[in-house]
Amino acid sequence: MKKLATAIIAVLLMAGSAWGATLAGVTLTGVGVNNDNGVDNYTKLLLHMDGTDDAQVFTDSSEFNHTITANYDAKTEDTQKKFGPTSGYFDGTQDNLSVPNSSDWVFGTGDFTIDAWVYYSALPSSPMVIVAYYNGANRVWTLDSSTTNGLYTNRGAVDGSYVESYSNAWEMAVDTWYHVAMVRNGNELKYYVDGTQIGSTHNVTGDEFFSQDIALTVGTLGNFTEPFNGYIDELRISKGIARWTANFTPPTRAYGR
Repeated sequence: MKKLATAIIAVLLMAGSAWGATLAGVTLTGVGVNNDNGVDNYTKLLLHMDGTDDAQVFTDSSEFNHTITANYDAKTEDTQKKFGPTSGYFDGTQDNLSVPNSSDWVFGTGDFTIDAWVYYSALPSSPMVIVAYYNGANRVWTLDSSTTNGLYTNRGAVDGSYVESYSNAWEMAVDTWYHVAMVRNGNELKYYVDGTQIGSTHNVTGDEFFSQDIALTVGTLGNFTEPFNGYIDELRISKGIARWTANFTPPTRAYGR
């Protein structure tokens, strides 16, 4: 029996090595858990923004395979990109990507992480949306930016009314790639730029991110306002996990690659 137990432990250790697990700490990083390549069952949307120059084909590389529609002149461009051959280009008018409504971005009061690489062609003196589940009339959340409010979120209530804003001062510059992240961990909401927290930690006890029957949009609100002017790459939405809870090193490669 002792030899059998020893053999079982050896097999578990070998499996742990293959899947990034530590048996002693019971920390797993395989499928369904926060792993180094950033793609797992928590990953609800993943846009590498890879394609050919001037194309309007965008693909969700998460396992949920959401349909992505490019509106107006939103396209992939090889002029600027963080990873891969292209990034998503939004010219500051009405360009956006839309994704049909899904429970995958209805967070409730649970943990979540939204992160992306952004590059401003012009400073956002007026609000510029990175990604939003918010169309003006029906409001849930935004990941927005402006020179006034920095990196911030507007949050709505279940009746669609505006509730509050979580603002975080940030002096962005043009022609620079930034990694931005919005992370809820329990009752705390934090924002990071290039792996460093900006602003204060927001107490979000009881703050709920509801469901609305609207599309998710990248580059504008759902009513084509607050347009982004520049490039967005490697956009990921993770539900049920706070991927970072303290300062961190930004990703050095595309997720899953």
